[in-house]
Amino acid sequence: MQKNSITNLVIICLGLVFLLAAFSKIGDLGSFSNVVEKMVYLPTFFKGLLILLLPGLELTLGLCLLTRFALNESVYLAAGLLAIFLLDSIYMNATNHHVDCGCFKSAVPLLKLEGWWIAVRNLGLFVMSMFCVWSLRTNQAK
Repeated sequence: MQKNSITNLVIICLGLVFLLAAFSKIGDLGSFSNVVEKMVYLPTFFKGLLILLLPGLELTLGLCLLTRFALNESVYLAAGLLAIFLLDSIYMNATNHHVDCGCFKSAVPLLKLEGWWIAVRNLGLFVMSMFCVWSLRTNQAK
């Protein structure tokens, strides 16, 4: 299988993940708000912004990835968000604030993870996004 085919498959998977996360948050904003309120390290102002902006950002990002609209920018933004989510899940576990981000629990109960498994999931998604960044950069260099 060619690298481009694998890259396209990974981009589609990431797009679907972001759409699923967005719909899960939009469908249950109350639960998402409760999760954000447990982020002890964020000032209240940023918690409010996160609650307002993240579901829409994830929805837009998922659609951009699936339609390949602004693909390079979308892949870089996805990698950045996933890096933040990974660092957040590591920090929350390291400080014994075991909180599921709420991204998938209402949409796909089987994806509800606990503890360090959330960080492992986020690491896998981050690695997928970095593969796309690398793949797009090497294709542009040719």
